[in-house]
Amino acid sequence: QAAFADAVETHDGVWISPREALERFTAGDIHLVYPTIKHLQRLAAFDSLAAAAAFARSKPVITIMPRDTGDDFELPGGLEAAW
Repeated sequence: QAAFADAVETHDGVWISPREALERFTAGDIHLVYPTIKHLQRLAAFDSLAAAAAFARSKPVITIMPRDTGDDFELPGGLEAAW
């Protein structure tokens, strides 16, 4: 597969491992936003796609419905353990 940037949310397209992405971020070579960093940190714990997929299959699927609190949205607690 070829990685393409959409020029809206991404500026460059490249296939790299989660660990390499975090290393490049730490070195200041690429910019990452907080949610992406958190996902990459979790994925970097796995040695292979098969291991990550097996872990994902072992977890229940949880529907997340943010609650509208006016100016903000509130997420339910306990989501960290659900990932």
